[in-house]
Amino acid sequence: MKQYTSEQLRNVAFVAHGGAGKTSLAESMLFLTKGTNRLGRVDDGTSILDHDPEEVRRGISISATVGPCVWKDHKINVVDTPGYFDFVGEVKSALRIVDGAVVVVCGSSGVEVGTEKVWDYVNEKQLPSLVFVNKMDRENADFGKVVGQLKEHFGNKLIPIHLPIGAGESFQGIIDLITMKAYLANDKGQVEEGPIPANLQDEADSQREALIDVVAVGDEEIMMKSLEGETLTQEEVEHSLGLATKSGDVIPILCGSAAKMVGINLLLDYCTQCLPSP
Repeated sequence: MKQYTSEQLRNVAFVAHGGAGKTSLAESMLFLTKGTNRLGRVDDGTSILDHDPEEVRRGISISATVGPCVWKDHKINVVDTPGYFDFVGEVKSALRIVDGAVVVVCGSSGVEVGTEKVWDYVNEKQLPSLVFVNKMDRENADFGKVVGQLKEHFGNKLIPIHLPIGAGESFQGIIDLITMKAYLANDKGQVEEGPIPANLQDEADSQREALIDVVAVGDEEIMMKSLEGETLTQEEVEHSLGLATKSGDVIPILCGSAAKMVGINLLLDYCTQCLPSP
């Protein structure tokens, strides 16, 4: 069995209002990283993380469960927590032992009461965090609306690093504002990397510029380069984003769909880049 140094480990709690799809997201991460050879689904009762008979019967998480994901020489211990208030003790216990958190929000329902609750718990522990807007393939999904709700409730530290390509039935993939590439779902259920669609290029350029203005603040050298109009490399932007997230100055907003396996690889990337090791 491979040994990992502490720098290669990430202990991350997944927290959300019930029904946001956090367990499905964790299942997709396990499947993509070959932690399992089948994609478990909560609705079908085949989830690996919700394995207790009572969890299968109810179709919800009751206890916190660990799913180890090996990704690019890192090991991410995903702690999947319950989303229903009856089991909030499991959420609080999980947040005591992790070093970072992913707050999962439904792209259709947006910020809910449970979202506000878990946000308070994460803030109480002062954990660096990411937000993943899930279920972008669901009817009435609206990324812009959800981002507005997040900023209204939790402040302007939240900034999108992804843009969706379509929504609901027309959801095709995402644009990553760090790599400035598109990631599109194909007919075989796989995600392919490609150029940004021409009709979204201007919006992506504008959003990236706003992103750089925010994340560069945490690194004086990169901030000076940005102010002087120099073009920053992808590595410099990634470095600045990591510093700003770990310090709590920035909370990146990602998006995708656990059901379509879109955005899962990027979530794994940003867990390793932006969340701290033990």
